[in-house]
Amino acid sequence: TLVFAIAASAAPVPNQIVYDNDLKNFWQDWSWTAHDAAQTAVVHTPPRAISWEADGWGALFFHHALQPFTNYTGVRFWHRGNGAQQVRLVIYTNTSVEIGSLTLTVPATWTQRVVTWAELGINTSTNPRFDGILFADNSGSNQPTVYLDVVELVGANLPHPPPTTVAVS
Repeated sequence: TLVFAIAASAAPVPNQIVYDNDLKNFWQDWSWTAHDAAQTAVVHTPPRAISWEADGWGALFFHHALQPFTNYTGVRFWHRGNGAQQVRLVIYTNTSVEIGSLTLTVPATWTQRVVTWAELGINTSTNPRFDGILFADNSGSNQPTVYLDVVELVGANLPHPPPTTVAVS
């Protein structure tokens, strides 16, 4: 009798681009603020980036069909402003239910930021899916322009399941 240990391998989930020069992967722009998703004056990765007025509770809102949290570990993006803007990153489910958020101070130079579900306070067992990513003014007042570039979901590196023992006679 021969005994083999066969390890099944779960493929890692790749990053999902939300915005890189334009919206990708069926993400839609449901924003309610003055913005330009194709401006070319201030970019991190040419030729385009998003510029928006982070004013009066206005927001960039990216919407998608419901997705499982387990496929991703968080959101990664590049942002730039004047170093003082206050912006909230919010994750939504069912289009309008806020399930996690974090207030960010936008840096004065292009800076990459990775925000995990845990940092956003999301309990992925009670909220298994999401469909919106929102960047919102957190001041209620007039703030200078904020820029975003290369927004993506960070793919999960799923753990490998334990090996299965198979006996062959």
